[in-house]
Amino acid sequence: MTGDGKNKQWADGLAIYTDMFGADRARRRLDSDDPDETRLTDLLLEYAYGSVWSDRRLSRRERSLMTVALLTGLGRNDELETHIGAALNNGCTMSELHEVMIHVGIYCGFPAAISGHKALKKSEPD
Repeated sequence: MTGDGKNKQWADGLAIYTDMFGADRARRRLDSDDPDETRLTDLLLEYAYGSVWSDRRLSRRERSLMTVALLTGLGRNDELETHIGAALNNGCTMSELHEVMIHVGIYCGFPAAISGHKALKKSEPD
């Protein structure tokens, strides 16, 4: 998981991805033998995380709040659950994430907000 042969932006993206989602998830993403999956991972790390998430004009916390709102509004619940954990790692609180769901309800509809709220409930500590 060293990023040998990759550029600095890719390496920076891997560092951010690992910090947000954990070393195990990053390792699983990198260990694929599927060339299509490898290409997707390279693009994800270099551009999404190495270029966008690394930009300091918005904090990772702010980006996480936006990402959770966007994924909720779009109904992308598989990725939403993953990004809820990342949002918590990036300093968001459960209270803030619940408020995001209220905001989503106003602009994207209550069905989306209710689905998002269910995803949040799965992430709450017992």
